[in-house]
Amino acid sequence: MLHQLIYHSHIYTCMHIHTAFPAWSTVPATERAAFLLRIADEIEKHSAEFALAESKDTGKPLTLATNVDIDRGVHNFRFFAEVLLAQGECTGGLLASLHFTSCILLTY
Repeated sequence: MLHQLIYHSHIYTCMHIHTAFPAWSTVPATERAAFLLRIADEIEKHSAEFALAESKDTGKPLTLATNVDIDRGVHNFRFFAEVLLAQGECTGGLLASLHFTSCILLTY
């Protein structure tokens, strides 16, 4: 059930991201960061459910899905919330100068 919700949520997100961006981009950085932190908190709160869905979807052992994939997702949302807080309302900055994977590598 959860994996179906995640799948449909992903499809919905992909279909509507272009229409959502103009409004999202006007939200102050502090509010966007708070939203990302709430997502991280909710993923963490339901990590067992997400890990089970990831394990079923990919065939990974449950411990790997829990300790790597789900934890990494939580970390990613928190990392980008912190980038927003550090960058503030500036345009460009860290996110404009680095690719997503570069940002992730910098966290280690």
